[in-house]
Amino acid sequence: MQTHLKVRKRAKVACTRCSAHKIKCSGERPICRSCSISNNDACFYPTKARKITVLDTDIQKMQERIQELENECKQLRQAARSDGIEFLEGTSVETVDGLENGIGGRNNSPASNDGIQHLLSTHKEHLGSVAPGIGPEMPGNSSCRIFVDALQWHLTKNYITSNRSNYTTEQDNKDDLFTKGHPLRHIYVDDKALGEEQSVRMFILPQKTYGLKLVHKVFKFFAREYGIFSITEFEARLEDTYKDIQSQNANWLAYLLITFAVGEQYLGKVEGHQKIPGMEFFLTALKFFHEPIEEPNLDTVRTLLLIAFYSQGLNRRNSVFAYTGLAISTAIILGIHRQAVNSRLPKPEQEARKKLWWTACLMDSLWASRLGLPPHFNVSDIDIELPDSSMSSEDGFVPKYLTANTRLALCVGTVMKEVYGVSRGNDLLPNILSSLECLDSFFTGLPPDLKIVPEKIKENRSTANLHLRYNQIIIVATRPLYLLLLKKCDGNTIEMENVRRRCVNAAVSNIKILSNLWNSGWFSAYGFLEAQCCFSALLILVMATLDGGSFPELSIAVSLNTYMCEKGNITAMDNHCRLKELDGMLLRAERDRKQKVQSALKIQSLEAEIGEAPKDKHATTPDDRSQYLSKDKSVQSSESDQASCASNLAYLVDLESSGTGFEQFSPETLYNLSVNFQNWDTNTDFL
Repeated sequence: MQTHLKVRKRAKVACTRCSAHKIKCSGERPICRSCSISNNDACFYPTKARKITVLDTDIQKMQERIQELENECKQLRQAARSDGIEFLEGTSVETVDGLENGIGGRNNSPASNDGIQHLLSTHKEHLGSVAPGIGPEMPGNSSCRIFVDALQWHLTKNYITSNRSNYTTEQDNKDDLFTKGHPLRHIYVDDKALGEEQSVRMFILPQKTYGLKLVHKVFKFFAREYGIFSITEFEARLEDTYKDIQSQNANWLAYLLITFAVGEQYLGKVEGHQKIPGMEFFLTALKFFHEPIEEPNLDTVRTLLLIAFYSQGLNRRNSVFAYTGLAISTAIILGIHRQAVNSRLPKPEQEARKKLWWTACLMDSLWASRLGLPPHFNVSDIDIELPDSSMSSEDGFVPKYLTANTRLALCVGTVMKEVYGVSRGNDLLPNILSSLECLDSFFTGLPPDLKIVPEKIKENRSTANLHLRYNQIIIVATRPLYLLLLKKCDGNTIEMENVRRRCVNAAVSNIKILSNLWNSGWFSAYGFLEAQCCFSALLILVMATLDGGSFPELSIAVSLNTYMCEKGNITAMDNHCRLKELDGMLLRAERDRKQKVQSALKIQSLEAEIGEAPKDKHATTPDDRSQYLSKDKSVQSSESDQASCASNLAYLVDLESSGTGFEQFSPETLYNLSVNFQNWDTNTDFL
């Protein structure tokens, strides 16, 4: 008889430590003999998976519950994105819990970019970083909404954890935590309710070919330097708009129309002298665009920047400053200035946000310097990367231009703080020298091909724009000292003379660049940059000529400003009125000087007649400047005649040959000149 021996199974399961060391385990609970001998209190017996019977209805309920939770997570992410917080798809509740780590948790601050730290060292030796204990998924924020969102994430996690066995019976509790359909949304009056879209939709788009021409005109001037929009994407949206305009969003229509307005402003071809290019598009765009928008996007920032850009041509200085501030504020609401938010997005969208942010900063800095006001952003609050050569060059965008302009914009902040800031003290000369060192460092760091403006500008004027801005900032930084030298002609040092020379050289360079743009066909008659740089340089050249210098660029500057004025450039018209006032002031000063000379000659003649018989009874009077004095009445004519751009500024054009100089002016005339110089082109009343 064959004996069947039954294989005996092990009665015990080895603990994890014994199993890992491949030693015999006694199986004692709670601690086996081997773990007790080795003083290992963490003796753990793994639980063996068991086969159980589950009804298919229970599985179906669990699947439905999982689907509900996934929908909730999706809605929560959408709500968080509306507050400027971005999460990776598939991020767990524990990962996004902003309160999980606590103040003492690990620091998840993103590493600061070395290039940013190097560049911003002149401003502040600190980069905005994420608060300790709060990871990059949730940037530090003092908003109550952000805190409530984080708290609800925390409560949701605890709620799900404590009720895993009751998925099918807690639907009512879930609805108490989150509003159905729109979790974590705030109640507000919608943007659509603020506007009467139907009343402004009845407008006629320009012909499609003309619209494309305007878009390409804007792209031609903006693409390489700013990269505000993608021409491919823009043209696709333009096609959809012409197919069915009624289905288009009002904000997109505002964006499209302001682009048309800027394009027509650059085109500069309109009928009638009084018609302003792009004004009809501009006014219609404002009807569609209701700022500030409660739920903005990148197109909102672009629209605000283009409105500000067009307003420059209208010489609406305060409006431009307000719109650039709105653009900066909207970008901050979207979290564009924070690397923690941008790093969660696809690479193309990261680059688009980076381009947009630094373009907004550039416009805000330059315009703030125009008004003598601080910019709307604080460098210490920014940790987004600077633009660099690694950025995509699609759609004609050239990264080096935005990189250079961004660094120049940061230098503008230094100049405004040290030369015009409240805490500048009485050290004007040292502060100006420090600002010039910052600008020299910027210029030294430029690529070789950006350091020289080509004699013949062919493909684009971006390099010329960079040099115009650079020289303009030098003028802004140095002219306060020039005004002081005008008030106090004694005690000039070598450093003061060097500063004065830098100011004059920058003015000469800008007139040469503008003349180059004219000869190359890139000069914009309606451009604000042209009008501003021409006028600023012209004032400096007038001062330098009265100081005894000789500058043929002075007559060129007067001619360029007159041309822009005749074409309808409002900024140039405003500048022309001030030049007329200056022309009249110099004429009156020359007339007073001549009257004094005539009086002195009459006295000498009378003394000669009393002492001895004169050989000639007619005293000789110098009449070499009579051609200017005969035109004195035109200066004192009506305001309409004074504002006429067709009138010539003969005295300014021939200022060098007139022989007039500061030494011939009375103290009162010198004071009036200095006051007018400082009020015409900058807010320096505090000097």
